[in-house]
Amino acid sequence: FLNSLDNLYIYDQGASTSLFDMMAMIHWGVLQGVEIFVIDSLMKLSNVSEESMESQKNAMSILADLAIEYKIHIFIVCHSRKLMNDYDIPLANQISGSQHLRNLSSNILCIWRNKEKHAKILNGDITAEDARTIPDCKVLVQKQRNYFGDNGEPVWNFWFDGKSMLYKERP
Repeated sequence: FLNSLDNLYIYDQGASTSLFDMMAMIHWGVLQGVEIFVIDSLMKLSNVSEESMESQKNAMSILADLAIEYKIHIFIVCHSRKLMNDYDIPLANQISGSQHLRNLSSNILCIWRNKEKHAKILNGDITAEDARTIPDCKVLVQKQRNYFGDNGEPVWNFWFDGKSMLYKERP
């Protein structure tokens, strides 16, 4: 299923597909002018086994090569391993699966939701005013392969706005 909204194309496979078909879709997207791809996730690729670190490495290597060849960005949704504490921010080395998911990527963004804040609000352990000072979400850059500036791994805070159902830069 493919849906186009001006400059946004959504390819919703729904079921598993193959790495070859994913590569063909990326190639087609490049021909349409698409520069950013989001794959959720490699585990939906029928020939990339959750147990086979080698198949994950091969898939990641192919996708990294495509990104370089076509000068595009490919975001791959990954999840962290089970952490000791649900409130901890996962680190890049805690990505579930092959270490090559991390090693072959050019950039790693971690999106973390502040579950501890939410629990404190539900339990009445925090005032509404104090809650406004604590972000609901953080986006952390945990790897930037080709960045040489002073702020190579920035962190952005976001607050959830229930009315718009959006995360915003300020409460």
